[in-house]
Amino acid sequence: MKQGFRTKTAYLLLGINILLNTLISLVILVPILIEIFNCRNPYIALGIPLLLPLGMTALASTDLLIGILKFFYINNTRKLLNKEEEYLNSIVNEILLIINSEKNLELKIEQFEFEIIKTRELEAFAYGKNTICVSEGFLYDENISEDELKAVLMHEFSHLLNKDTIFLMCMLVSNLFMKGIGSIGSFWIKGIGKRSEYSRAKNNTFVLDIIILIIYFIFVKLLSDTILTLLLRVHDRKIEYQCDEFVAELGYRDPLISVFNKFLALERLYGISTSNSLVQILYSTHPKTEDRIRKLEEYEKEEKQEIGYI
Repeated sequence: MKQGFRTKTAYLLLGINILLNTLISLVILVPILIEIFNCRNPYIALGIPLLLPLGMTALASTDLLIGILKFFYINNTRKLLNKEEEYLNSIVNEILLIINSEKNLELKIEQFEFEIIKTRELEAFAYGKNTICVSEGFLYDENISEDELKAVLMHEFSHLLNKDTIFLMCMLVSNLFMKGIGSIGSFWIKGIGKRSEYSRAKNNTFVLDIIILIIYFIFVKLLSDTILTLLLRVHDRKIEYQCDEFVAELGYRDPLISVFNKFLALERLYGISTSNSLVQILYSTHPKTEDRIRKLEEYEKEEKQEIGYI
């Protein structure tokens, strides 16, 4: 597998997130350590806020933290039944043969884990370092062909091979850290009224509380929750296109388009909105299904042009 993330943008976004975390950690934790815990050692007062964001981000890819996050965020999966494991293993082995041949890799099925999503809807995702989840719908729906299932699994393999899931875990942990520090800051701020007279008597630290409030809204609410989130969504959509292209490169473009057409049919059946509203476009983690189909069709035209068919 790759040793790093898929794009330079991923490193940039993660770096910005860590920087924001470090700044807000310094602004909120240093005064708390000094005033509440009476910490007078500058190495401790500065060291803890500086090291916490880096430490939490580094822990994001550990099995322990992945397990904790799975417990809280992924609670609708189960282990494979024997017949499901046998069926999936045969399909995955064929997929790995194709990937190894086309991408010059030496992947083995033992390197990956698989779980079943407990729903008959058509869902699949990857998480952590090596886990792919596929829904009961993809396994048991008679309208889903084996090639379509292979195309979906190839898409998820692309996420794992390019460490998109590790990047997502790092960003998730980093954001949770920032919100946690922000919550500490909000509790601190709520005590402003009670401490105001006392604070004025002690070097006017009331002003420091106001500064914390301003920094909290700038870094957490404006930069992290808005601007950085929008940049992350743009990156997410770009990655989805690249995973689709990965499937096309392996020769499963048509089965993937077929799956997307089934998604479109379900969206129309259940009235799922595919509007072009600005908010939906900006905050969506995935491109519109129609756009993904169009990109795959364009990929075929580009491929034919390269070999002289067009």
